[in-house]
Amino acid sequence: MATVPGTVVKDLDRSLLQAQAEDPGARGNVQSIDASGAQVIDRYKSDILLNHATKITATIADASYNPGLVHFKQTSSGTAGHTVTIAIGSFDGTNNTATFNAVGETLLVYFDQFGNGKIVENIGSVGLSAV
Repeated sequence: MATVPGTVVKDLDRSLLQAQAEDPGARGNVQSIDASGAQVIDRYKSDILLNHATKITATIADASYNPGLVHFKQTSSGTAGHTVTIAIGSFDGTNNTATFNAVGETLLVYFDQFGNGKIVENIGSVGLSAV
C-alpha cells in the first residue's frame, strides 16, 4: 500500500476481534465501569455501562478498536457529569467528549474501522463537546 507523505499508517492488531467473531459466546463485549475517577474503556467493547454515583472520567484510546455499534449508558444514580472522551476518533466527526448526568441517558454510536463515529441515537440529553 502506497502512503502519502505526512500520513500515519497504523499496524492494527485485530486478533482479539477475529477470535470474538469466531466464537460469539466468548465475546464479553460489556464493560461496566463501577469505580469513580479515571477509567479506560477496553478495546472491542460494544456495551459501556457507567455504573457509579460519583464522577467517572472514562477514555477510549482509539475508537477504531471499537468498530460497529457501541452503546454507552449511565446506569447509576447521580448527576456527577460522567464523561467519556475519545483520544483518537470522534462521536460525530467533530465532538470527542460525551457527558452523562442522569440515569438512563444513552448514546448509541456507530464507529467505522477508522474510529469515525456517527450518532445513531441520543436518549436523554447526553452532552457532546470537542476537547
